[in-house]
Amino acid sequence: MAYIPQKLSVRYFCLTRKDQSDYWELLTAAFPEIRCYVEPHHSLLTGERPPELGVYRHPPPQAPRIFLDFVDFVFDADWRPIWERWGRGQWWSIENFSLPNGEFDRGGNIVIRSRPNSKEPPSDPDRVVSGRITFRSKKDDREQEAIARKGIRLIAKVASNRIAAVEYPSLRILRRHEKGGWLWIGHDAARICRENPYCFAYYNGYLKQGYRPLE
Repeated sequence: MAYIPQKLSVRYFCLTRKDQSDYWELLTAAFPEIRCYVEPHHSLLTGERPPELGVYRHPPPQAPRIFLDFVDFVFDADWRPIWERWGRGQWWSIENFSLPNGEFDRGGNIVIRSRPNSKEPPSDPDRVVSGRITFRSKKDDREQEAIARKGIRLIAKVASNRIAAVEYPSLRILRRHEKGGWLWIGHDAARICRENPYCFAYYNGYLKQGYRPLE
């Protein structure tokens, strides 16, 4: 397939499964033609036949263990994959990607490190795993770029980027992003963080700091 110059629109987020479901409802309402699929693990791409690939209107709640936890999507209700052999290793590859399209790196898992009834904070905080969404559009195609912008803007209906950079375990606020930072924290993820002062939406263990919703 010939290369088509693309423009990428990306948002980094911290969304629970509830936040993700709320966002996807908005996305399918705005774009009824959207369809998604879960990328197969590379171990399924070397067989004699291409892997079975389900196409859905909504992402499956949990990807099977043999699939990655990325949800790819296209804006074409009739889209179905066309597989071709690719490379020396003869991997199966989808050859009919249509633009615009995108990728949803879900994240959303809740990692609990604290122990019930313990008065001491854990060595690392509890956290809601972050993810990202990427919209790909044909470069300089105004109609496709408008679709991507609209999809990106919908994040603001289920999340906020008013965040605080917080030191751990002191919980000292290092920076307040009153006008918005790079990370969007879903409303449900924010609720979880506010109920637990030792829960972060994003955490860098090397720097011992991360992000929480701005109070």
